[in-house]
Amino acid sequence: MRLYRGSDGKKHPYNSLSHVRGKPFVIAIAPFDSEHSLLQNNELINLVLFGIGSPVVEGGVIRQNKVASIITASGAPVEMGIFTNDSFKEISAVIFSTVATFGKAVVESKIERLVRATRYRTIEKERLPISSPLWQLGVHRFQLDNFYYLLTQRWDFGHIVTGSDMHIRHSSFHRESHLDGLHLYFNPYAEVPFEPSFMWPNEVSLNYYDPATNQPDQIHPDQALVSRQVFEPNFFWMQHLLNSYGFL
Repeated sequence: MRLYRGSDGKKHPYNSLSHVRGKPFVIAIAPFDSEHSLLQNNELINLVLFGIGSPVVEGGVIRQNKVASIITASGAPVEMGIFTNDSFKEISAVIFSTVATFGKAVVESKIERLVRATRYRTIEKERLPISSPLWQLGVHRFQLDNFYYLLTQRWDFGHIVTGSDMHIRHSSFHRESHLDGLHLYFNPYAEVPFEPSFMWPNEVSLNYYDPATNQPDQIHPDQALVSRQVFEPNFFWMQHLLNSYGFL
């Protein structure tokens, strides 16, 4: 941001260049800063951009507490929710993914691996398949094939049923596109908005913030990829995964 704004006395800041002026400034972020980064979903970016904590289900309602700042190890406060005010109005949007990793190249190349992947699920009640075991409320486990296990979580939220599918399967069963797991976060205070009416592909999750209500509006499509890891296809990892998620 300092280079873009020219706040360090840079003679020709990025925002002054002729090919930049008047165009959206979009930042692409991938959280590969720690050894556990591959286990992340979008909760931390929600905290940074929208100032909302991890979702908690209470009485059939999803609640997310607002977080104004966090304290670093040195004791210094760091502001959260930078898209809830105009402090970073130069940024039009953030493109974010935790699955744009080497694992995506592996699964799209059909290399033999074990895959643990979680996808968001949502459906309107009027469209629910009649008596489908995969949409029953609560937590349930299924073995769909010799190397394909599925853990479902479902909650009733009025007119919709929502939850997740967690798959443990051989890569021969796994399908994934380039855009699976991609998030866009739009800054409502952006000086130059980023294509608000563009028809994004179905895999992409769109994240907005409404200044009038001070609430996020996060549009995650059914089957949106939340997380994915790949493992060597051997007995040790299969047993470890099945044990970890209650299949054994």
